[in-house]
Amino acid sequence: MTVGGQSLVFRADTHLAAIGLEHVTEVLRPLPVEGLAGVPPYVRGICVLRGRPVPVVDIGLLLGGERLTGEYGAARFVGVRTGPQTAVLAVDTVVGIRDIPLDRLHDLSSVTGSVACTAVGAIGREPLLLLETGRVIPDSVWDALEAA
Repeated sequence: MTVGGQSLVFRADTHLAAIGLEHVTEVLRPLPVEGLAGVPPYVRGICVLRGRPVPVVDIGLLLGGERLTGEYGAARFVGVRTGPQTAVLAVDTVVGIRDIPLDRLHDLSSVTGSVACTAVGAIGREPLLLLETGRVIPDSVWDALEAA
């Protein structure tokens, strides 16, 4: 993700997070999710989006919070491009589109390791975590999806 610029802001558990708008394909109501073996706990499974099976990532769990609740584990799904692939982020609430100035962000990539959060900013007094789509879904998940 290009840090800074327009981003889709959402809540997942207690976290306020954002992803670059250029990676977002759609925001939709949750779809049925089928579990998938051999994936990290934050990957809820797969759903069929536009006729294709795609992984569903519980962003609250990914960021160290609690599993999202609701009929399908989230109030909203956010479709995102992760390179040539597509994935769905399960979130509680979509806040809206915000312009996030580059000079207000702090790089976290050297301390977050494999977590998808690459920078932190703020909206008012609340921390805002910026996610990088390429780091949301590990290669092992794509491998398990291929095997299924």
